[in-house]
Amino acid sequence: MINVRRLRFLREVALQGSVTAAARSLSFTPSAVSQQIAALEREVGLDLLERHGRGVRLTDAAQALLGPADVILAELRRAEATLADITASTAGTLSVGAFPTSGTWLVPAALRQFAEQGTAVDVRLAELEPEQSLPMLRRGDLDLAIAFECDLVPLDAGAPHEERTLFWEDMLLLQADEATPKRRSLDLATLRHSAWIAPHPETAIHRLTVRACQAAGFEPRISSTWTDFQVVQSLVSQHLGVAFVPELALTPQRRGVFARRVSPGLRRRVFAAWQAGTSRQSLIHLMVEAFAVVSTTRKPGAPPES
Repeated sequence: MINVRRLRFLREVALQGSVTAAARSLSFTPSAVSQQIAALEREVGLDLLERHGRGVRLTDAAQALLGPADVILAELRRAEATLADITASTAGTLSVGAFPTSGTWLVPAALRQFAEQGTAVDVRLAELEPEQSLPMLRRGDLDLAIAFECDLVPLDAGAPHEERTLFWEDMLLLQADEATPKRRSLDLATLRHSAWIAPHPETAIHRLTVRACQAAGFEPRISSTWTDFQVVQSLVSQHLGVAFVPELALTPQRRGVFARRVSPGLRRRVFAAWQAGTSRQSLIHLMVEAFAVVSTTRKPGAPPES
């Protein structure tokens, strides 16, 4: 009989592309992961991995195992959820990872809404970019992720998860207030000689900045790398560059900066994500509903002037 635990190791190697990356993701040594895969190969009587460049490639046998593995692991999570619901449906611990700008109002308002439902839950909150929270969700290290997906930068779906869109918001171009006439929207090509400010290169907004400028016919000259959007607003106000910012980042909007839409428009989708059938399924659904309720009354950052 196939060891279910070893299927998880195979799934992670498939997601990460190498044994070393899978080991890092699972907090195991590469040797331990290799041993688990080797044991799984002995169980099925077939090779599952073959070397490919610096990584590995899954054999046809491994590919055939992945679909059933996802189903089996999901069913086990559902069984755990059923047992958990029997013992306690409104108590326990819930870990939530949320991207930084959601903390301006979305996360505090949703947590208050959740608390008012009378649940005796210890909520553990962590500031995490989607590039961090979604892999943690897949590994089971996080119960709920509040994440976003930008135009031009589609997320890697990875292992299946449940999600609910909370709202869409504009990605706005931030400039010094007196830098340019106040038009409703802006052609990015006019900023080909500007300095740009963007978050860390591994983040979605950094990639959106690069791809949007490339679509406009030029490579952006990124002179400042900064993640805190309040600091980004300060840098822009001092004529040190221009930047893409989401509406949430303009809460509050600083004096001396002007936000406008670009043509064609760019947006990002804010959503909640969780693994189906986890042991905290009831609590997760209550929390997601709290975020959904708050999102219907959201007050985004100041919109561009007409």
